[in-house]
Amino acid sequence: MKSHNPSRKFRKLSTMSGICLAAMVVVTAPGESLAQEAAPAAGGDEKSNVKYTRKSGKVRTKDTLDTKFKEQKEQQEKESKRKVDMMQGASFAKKREAVKQEIADTQIEQLKRLLKATDPSHADYPDLLFRLCDHFLEKKAYFENQVGALYEEIYNLEEKNQKSKADALKAKQAKFENQAKEASEQAVKLYKVLVTSPQLGKFKRLDEALYFYAFELGQLKRESEMKEAYIRLIQDFPNSQYIPNAYLSFADYYFGQNKIGDALQLYEKVITFKDSPVYAYALYKMAWCHLNPVGTAEPRYDLSLDYFVKTVSATLEGRAGSEANARQLRRDARRDMVQAYAQAGKPTKAWEFFQKIGD
Repeated sequence: MKSHNPSRKFRKLSTMSGICLAAMVVVTAPGESLAQEAAPAAGGDEKSNVKYTRKSGKVRTKDTLDTKFKEQKEQQEKESKRKVDMMQGASFAKKREAVKQEIADTQIEQLKRLLKATDPSHADYPDLLFRLCDHFLEKKAYFENQVGALYEEIYNLEEKNQKSKADALKAKQAKFENQAKEASEQAVKLYKVLVTSPQLGKFKRLDEALYFYAFELGQLKRESEMKEAYIRLIQDFPNSQYIPNAYLSFADYYFGQNKIGDALQLYEKVITFKDSPVYAYALYKMAWCHLNPVGTAEPRYDLSLDYFVKTVSATLEGRAGSEANARQLRRDARRDMVQAYAQAGKPTKAWEFFQKIGD
């Protein structure tokens, strides 16, 4: 039978209490030591003034209307600063371009003075003339970039029906176009002196001058003079590195005039130069000549598809001038060949064909 003696229970409880008390003493012993070290000197209060302090983590208060307003204001200030920084960057870029143009204008004037002071028979004369042509072409490129930079802004204004602002930018754009044309005309005038003066006929970069002279004539729509310059380059400098470029520029001119037959014949000339950096591009343009002859002949979708495929292959073989050109031509050829395949390919073989071309 179990005993219900109260004194026995009390003894058990006393024993348990003793064990717990001992455990507490062991655990708190280090704390007591620290308290003693921190106690005041003899004669002071014998009680320890060390208190147990607990660093509590910060409790995040709920968002109030004031905090939300403050956060929103800070965000607006950040966005405003970012816009200012962007505007300052754009302003800096414009100033930098303006400075570059001032320098270019200064160099042009210096070269003009040098040419006036130099006899045409002097060995440096043709080189000075060539450098002056270069500076005018750089000015032309600058003004053309200004024209291109305005297209998006004009489009956005027209979308918002802000016609007066769009018209003002179009007028600015037209001014840049005229300035680009003037720079091109100045370059052509100087190139003509360089390539037609008998005393400058031994200039070592005459083939290059002829090429740029012909190219600028084409840009100015002076077709008969352009043809004459290209033909002279091809006949007088058959080994020039600019021959493939000459055929290509000649071909592109006719392509832009929708004279597809003439353009195709010249593109065929270009691809005879298999190591030329414009080889792949000429193949691509030939594909388009057969895809859309613009009423000058019947489309040849089979030939078009073949040339698009050859374009992709040529870019993979390193015949596009640069890797950037190669990637762009591959993308364009793979995209455009879909039109040719739709007319000349077999639907049941389409997946297999494009899987192969895409790899």
